[in-house]
Amino acid sequence: SFPTRRSSDLFKSESNFLLIKLMEISGTELYNKLLEKGFLIRRCENFNFLDDSYVRIAIKDKKSNKNFIKAINKITKNRNV
Repeated sequence: SFPTRRSSDLFKSESNFLLIKLMEISGTELYNKLLEKGFLIRRCENFNFLDDSYVRIAIKDKKSNKNFIKAINKITKNRNV
């Protein structure tokens, strides 16, 4: 599952994209760390009314989603050590 500690807010979606407000890491930092692991997310600092604490992710197949969640968990775990 997605990280359980309060490190982000997940907004309800009607599409295959999720908008996430990050609490403990910037969108730019998360983008760069995920890119190193082969994942691409959309930073939202140039969206109206959003800033670098928001990112958008695409919902993929089950295996890709599990790998993405593992990468997020590893990044946030290593950051909080």
